[in-house]
Amino acid sequence: MAFPTRSRALATSCLLLAVALPTALSPARAEAQGRGRARAPGSVATGDSARITAIADALWGRIVATTAGVRLRTGLPVQRLPVPSQEDAEEDAAFGRRILAQLDSIGALPVGSEAWSLAAVTRARAMEMADEADAFWFRNPVSPYGNGFVGVHAILGAQRFAAPADLTRYLDLAGQYAGVVDAVHGYLRGQVRHGYRMPKPEVVAAGTLLRQFRTEPARSPLAVADARLQTVRGQDSAAVARFQEQLAAEVVERVNPAFDRLLAWLEGPYLAQAPVTVGLAQYPGGEAHYRRLVRASLTFDRTPEQIHELGLREIARITAELDSIRQALGRAAGEAAEHTRTREAFHQYLRTAPRFVPSSPDVMRDKMLGHLAALRPRLGEQFADLARAPYDVRRLDPALEAGMTYGYYRQPSAADSTGVYFFNGGQLAQKTTVWFEGLAYHEIHPGHHFHLALVQEVLANKHPLRRNYASTAYTEGWGEYAAALAELMGGYRDPFDLYGRRIMELYSAARLVLDTGLNLLGWSHERALAYLRANSVISDAEVASEVLRYCCDIPGQALGYRMGMLTFQRLRTRAEQALGPRFDPRAFHRVILADGPLPFFALEQRVDAWLAQQQGVR
Repeated sequence: MAFPTRSRALATSCLLLAVALPTALSPARAEAQGRGRARAPGSVATGDSARITAIADALWGRIVATTAGVRLRTGLPVQRLPVPSQEDAEEDAAFGRRILAQLDSIGALPVGSEAWSLAAVTRARAMEMADEADAFWFRNPVSPYGNGFVGVHAILGAQRFAAPADLTRYLDLAGQYAGVVDAVHGYLRGQVRHGYRMPKPEVVAAGTLLRQFRTEPARSPLAVADARLQTVRGQDSAAVARFQEQLAAEVVERVNPAFDRLLAWLEGPYLAQAPVTVGLAQYPGGEAHYRRLVRASLTFDRTPEQIHELGLREIARITAELDSIRQALGRAAGEAAEHTRTREAFHQYLRTAPRFVPSSPDVMRDKMLGHLAALRPRLGEQFADLARAPYDVRRLDPALEAGMTYGYYRQPSAADSTGVYFFNGGQLAQKTTVWFEGLAYHEIHPGHHFHLALVQEVLANKHPLRRNYASTAYTEGWGEYAAALAELMGGYRDPFDLYGRRIMELYSAARLVLDTGLNLLGWSHERALAYLRANSVISDAEVASEVLRYCCDIPGQALGYRMGMLTFQRLRTRAEQALGPRFDPRAFHRVILADGPLPFFALEQRVDAWLAQQQGVR
């Protein structure tokens, strides 16, 4: 997540996605009406199509002009580093409301048509933008998962050096960095005036992360390795030498002092007054904001209370399956048998047995790549369309590993055509590989890489708003659905790997309970830590990082994993029941994926339209 400003990447979540059609219905009402009128794609009036395209063009133009992350992803130059700005957030909100009003003036469109899909995504993005002002003071730009500096560092790291002029361009960006630090400092002080202060554990985590950026010039985020400068050095070696001197001076004279000022205040008077309580509900307007975030994460209507109860039921169901696998392992001969008498003893075994504790980051990488290679030949059983882009698994920047429990997937871009999962390779003694098979499927194929690389290919000639839309529930829900789908394709043959997969499911279900409990139901930090320890096999350090993620870094985001997965499974079950022996998983997945990501209530209408068409063909 980047800084809370017009410069942040808007494609990561979609707030208040009330409807993807040009009438302001709630998701529930849109869902119900969509089922009643679902139909195959039909003709769209030329005037309506042109108006929708013009509205989408205007919205995309603003996003490209003001969003550094989008410019970076699309290969456009970034001349200004993003900083938090309330004025920008208010301008975005006003612009988003104008776009929504224009969409409201257009009538209903045939479900599944390109104009319908573009209208859906345009409305989703405009509604996110319209919420910018209300959400502005609830960000956490220094937290491990919400940290805006990560996006800034990505911009600096993406700069290319082909000529001496590129040195000047980079120095201009580097000269803005200290101003970014000062702007974040000012934003945090503004939050205090608005009644928002991070909880004590989060302040400590934020300080630890920021200290990774306040360092000597050679290790600074602004540093440029010699390998990146070889081409320019061949043209003007003196210019490269001056460049490195100026860069070092910038770090010493401006950047580090800015971090010193921020850290002295954050770890001093700010920390002294920070609350010990956690969660959004403790802040003015926090409950309303959390309910907005829940709708944003899911893109369909469920209340936090409903999600909490569903999470408890899922925990009970998955725990029973885990107990069954554990007891079967106990009946088998082998080293593990003596450790299976209780769940706690077995989980301790999975955390500490040498066969599950990686000896090096390379072991982690090789294990994931091995699972992927074994499954790849069977992808055609479930999918008619396969992504062509290559993939890789690489270690995360060690500077980020202390605050980020796992890692992240980065899809192919203009700068790098390979989709990469960056994993956390630090603190190896606290890692377990028991769920690496499921993790590999979630992150690469048939999960994130498979889906996101395919989206780039199938939407290559569509409107850029369509190519750059994503929602948490769709993207992360697909990753979890895909990891479960791998079981149908012969994955998880080893019962330990199957147990690891069920542990992943338990983990995602626990997030439903924890996120809602922390942010709405008054759970304490200690209660959340104990609950996650009891319902996972991750280390205490990872437990601490994850709980802060739910209550402080990016509240609501973790709900999308389990809720999205369950929604994909529900849609598949509906299709299986409707079509019976005529059900073809490849055709179903083409409907789910080939039109690109949509808000779930819109996707549901899309599936219903397809089913109506299939049932009409006997």
